[in-house]
Amino acid sequence: MLPEEILPVKAPFKTIKFRKPTFPVQSEKLSLSENNINTAIIQQVIDELSQNGGGKIIVPVGNWFTGRIQLKSNINLHFKEGAIFSFSDLIADFLPAVFTSSEGIEVMSLGACIYANGTKRCRNDLSI
Repeated sequence: MLPEEILPVKAPFKTIKFRKPTFPVQSEKLSLSENNINTAIIQQVIDELSQNGGGKIIVPVGNWFTGRIQLKSNINLHFKEGAIFSFSDLIADFLPAVFTSSEGIEVMSLGACIYANGTKRCRNDLSI
């Protein structure tokens, strides 16, 4: 939903020039279950698309139940208007513990609902 051109940041110090990220053109639409936890299918599509160079994963309209998912490099997780991920409240759905930080302290913890440690920026997203 970003505009084609992002206006420059005006600041009293040197800043970076932001550009709209670009992703590989291939895309996959998720086929999710309204009655079950969808973590495995979401992660499988992310992993497969990432192994093939990346692209867009389209989350369809609906309220989809999931545990933690791990985003990979060059993946555009695109939510259709009205698409929602509702995350589990069970610790087991967020294991194993992952590297994260809490209030500036590096720890091993349950991490974010959408975890992306170690990913690389997509092409053309930032320049100085």
